[in-house]
Amino acid sequence: MLFVCLSTSSRIVDLGPVSEPEVHHQTEDWLSTVDPGILHTLPESEVHHQTIIYKTITQEEQYVQDLDAVEAPFIRPLLKASPPVMPPNTLDEFVEEVFGNTLDLRECNRRLVEAMYVRQREQAPIIQRIGDVFLEAARGFRFAYPTYVGHLPLAEKRFEDEIESNTDLRLFLEECSRQSKHQEARRLDLKHFLSRPSGHLQKYPIALEAIMKETTEGNPDAYYLAEAIEAIRNLQNVAQLRTFQTAMDKGPTGKWEWHDMVSKDVRESLSKAEAKRHITFELIKGETAYVRDLENIELIYVQALRGMDRPVIARDRLNGFITDVFHNSAELHSHHRKLLDQLHDTQREEHPVIKSITAPMFDAALNFRGAYMEYIPNYPIAAYRIDDEMANNINFKTFVDHCIRHPDAHRLDMKSFINRPIPRLLRYELLLKGIMDETPAVHDDHEAIPQVLES
Repeated sequence: MLFVCLSTSSRIVDLGPVSEPEVHHQTEDWLSTVDPGILHTLPESEVHHQTIIYKTITQEEQYVQDLDAVEAPFIRPLLKASPPVMPPNTLDEFVEEVFGNTLDLRECNRRLVEAMYVRQREQAPIIQRIGDVFLEAARGFRFAYPTYVGHLPLAEKRFEDEIESNTDLRLFLEECSRQSKHQEARRLDLKHFLSRPSGHLQKYPIALEAIMKETTEGNPDAYYLAEAIEAIRNLQNVAQLRTFQTAMDKGPTGKWEWHDMVSKDVRESLSKAEAKRHITFELIKGETAYVRDLENIELIYVQALRGMDRPVIARDRLNGFITDVFHNSAELHSHHRKLLDQLHDTQREEHPVIKSITAPMFDAALNFRGAYMEYIPNYPIAAYRIDDEMANNINFKTFVDHCIRHPDAHRLDMKSFINRPIPRLLRYELLLKGIMDETPAVHDDHEAIPQVLES
């Protein structure tokens, strides 16, 4: 046990007694571990084969150590900082937003390293099979890595924004790096460690292909290696898809199209009918943008109007104005957020060619029908209240003009936002008919889509 205490000028981090960091076994150079008599009997290709396998194990050990270097030098000191570098409620949200499921990744990769150690003990000095170990690891990575990689752009942006605006945090993390026992943590900043899992995931197929290249013909490990490579590449595709989904129509990754997330080889392998079905992607992308706009009604307008220290609309009129203008837009958002989550789940399971989205669409149509029947007739009242307030309240007009310049407003004014739900149902009809036009006659959607349109 040791007592950890970090100091950044007047700020102290007292972690109390904690365990010594786990000492990882460092795999020696393979050639130095083999009896020379055995070594001389091996063909050069097998020497290369074993060397690459052992190098891959060593790289995995180093990677797990880097994941360890996120928790001990950074996360725990940050949570224990006294005085705190930001308000406690903000700190918890910051740690969750920036570090995500890093510790889940570490557990996945610790299991992989342990499985490789077991294989070494079973088969050393000549490891006959390693592909099955990575194939099993890929199954364990299925949720953790796409979740982490998909969230990474948001994590990096939150980190950069906070570092830029919070000098205490920046100085604190710099001191954490200097005090760390982990050599890489002293040399590299936290952002390097945040991006490490994404880069490491991309290296697996390269390492496994190098092992497979040196695998002798007839070795059953070739099959497992090929399966592991395909499984990890599928993980990369799902991670890229999650990146697109998490962006929620914001930034460069939120603007990706279907062809940006499907390799040329895969696109060329699809039949014309399958390729044309990617129009389903357009419906999902449109739903993402729509949900974002419904969220922005709340964020840009409702919360801003309610949160002003000096309200632009008198407090005794404010609730009535918000009810008349925005009516049940929050209810619409709830319905469409649920629909989008279902569409994203389907997309992750079936990408790049989605078999059908009619089930969630049918369910949504039945559930949100009443909400639209209430919202649409209220629009003339909402538009009148906005025009009247704009004409008679210069402070409100200034507020609306300011909101138009919000980065997420796309230069749309308040009336444009509250009009968004009005043409949305017609848009669904056009998109679903377009999907049906590109659907083979034997597909179930030819029966299911008309049922959705009639609901």
